[in-house]
Amino acid sequence: MTTAFPRTVRAVDTAHLLDLAQEAAMHSFSQRLGTDSYRLATTRARAEQQATAS
Repeated sequence: MTTAFPRTVRAVDTAHLLDLAQEAAMHSFSQRLGTDSYRLATTRARAEQQATAS
């Protein structure tokens, strides 16, 4: 059986990967969590940061 590969490939630089890793660590995320959990939490965190910055 052939493994299906993703149709979209995104290239990111090392600095962006390090930022993502740091943000994930701040929220105590694990690689075992689904991406939806991460997206929801980071969206909320950014909204809170913007609200406190205003």
